[in-house]
Amino acid sequence: MREQVERWAEQRLAEWAAPRIERSRTEGQTEVMRRQAARKFGPETADQLAERLAEIPDPERLGEVGEWILECEVGEELLAQVARLCETAAAQNRTSPD
Repeated sequence: MREQVERWAEQRLAEWAAPRIERSRTEGQTEVMRRQAARKFGPETADQLAERLAEIPDPERLGEVGEWILECEVGEELLAQVARLCETAAAQNRTSPD
């Protein structure tokens, strides 16, 4: 019985912790990208980027944005690509069944 309770407690803890760990990881990734964008394109672009990144919970998509920071020549180009990504993600959320 005690082992069963311990397994249940471990499972519940893992279920509780997993989304929090992922959110923390995503927030850290977002902060790094904001700082990179500020350094390359300036604080205004970085602030706009940070607002848009909050709309992208998928770590793979965030990784794409990190690559775009390196590839884009100007902040407007980066923000336009991120806007398209956000629009695509929003459209997918509207059409995907819950």
